Amino acid sequence: MPQTITIAAFVFGAVLLLIALIGGRFKIFGAEVSEVVGRTTRVIAAVAGIVFIVIGLYGSFTDKGRQVAGPKEEPPAPRL
Repeated sequence: MPQTITIAAFVFGAVLLLIALIGGRFKIFGAEVSEVVGRTTRVIAAVAGIVFIVIGLYGSFTDKGRQVAGPKEEPPAPRL
């Protein structure tokens, strides 16, 4: 997963958890949640927030294992 997608998933999950915890009426990064949300919406936001945070964290850890430090070295040619 590209780094920007993992960051976006993590931030979106954090905003959903903020909605679940506070319940609305806040402004973050220029986006505003003006209404108070109900209990069902808060539970759904909490579950979705946790899922997106896990996706963001999992994607950031797995991408680092796949990075290549440099070009692969070719084995030496056999001597005749």
